[in-house]
Amino acid sequence: MLRLQRMENSVYHKLAKHLDRLPGGFPSTPDGLELRILKRLFMEPEARLACHLTLIPETAQVVAYRCGWVRDTAATMLAAMWQKGLILKHEPKGKLPRYMACQFVVGTSARNRSIPWPLLDPRQCAERIDPLSETEQIAVLFGREDRGLTNDELKVCNLHLNIPTSAAYSSLNLAMAVQIICYELHMLVAAPALPTAEDAVWDTPFSNRENMERFYTHLEQTLTDIEFLDPAAPRQLMPRMRRLYGRVRLDEMELNILRGILTETQKWVKKGSK
Repeated sequence: MLRLQRMENSVYHKLAKHLDRLPGGFPSTPDGLELRILKRLFMEPEARLACHLTLIPETAQVVAYRCGWVRDTAATMLAAMWQKGLILKHEPKGKLPRYMACQFVVGTSARNRSIPWPLLDPRQCAERIDPLSETEQIAVLFGREDRGLTNDELKVCNLHLNIPTSAAYSSLNLAMAVQIICYELHMLVAAPALPTAEDAVWDTPFSNRENMERFYTHLEQTLTDIEFLDPAAPRQLMPRMRRLYGRVRLDEMELNILRGILTETQKWVKKGSK
């Protein structure tokens, strides 16, 4: 109890209050869980500096001025906090980096928890946070390589994210997990510009029906010339050949290549018959 009272008067209590005033909120708990989490994540100087971060990206100089610190000291600590994933950084090309507080946090987990929590796969999660990113800063929190995030760390996350894997081995290498999440997030941006069909971008026009009929006639003649097709008993050979090439959907260049092969085949048949 005395320990909780000391924490309520500490810089972590000030940081918790500061975060709770932001749109995403950081509500308090009866047992002070949120304070213990902040203490685990932030060193005291970092927590003191984080109390002055807002949702507006600001340079280290602006943040340092607001909290009365030396600019270089604040810049070094902000960079370290960003490396640890505690805050967000925006670095415009050719300009100084700008730092801001995190709001909506997604925690990654490889296992189900005893208490139900909003749990999404990477694609669902990307779709969920996409509209939120227009008004809030989003952070995806990854755990340690060997044991992931603790239960206490996951409790402060807005969403839990789980990558579906084989039941025989559910744990992923950290780098692989990051790559999967980054891919799904990237696809939100890239997908509208991608072709909607596999042949949407093609180097040669597809063959039309008239040219395909000429090809089928040429093919039937060639198969007859090499005695592969017996006109007296054709069975279902040509219908099946039509189905085969119709399924492939040839372009003009491919059709010309095939007809060239048929023409050369007919030449050799004529030479052999002399």
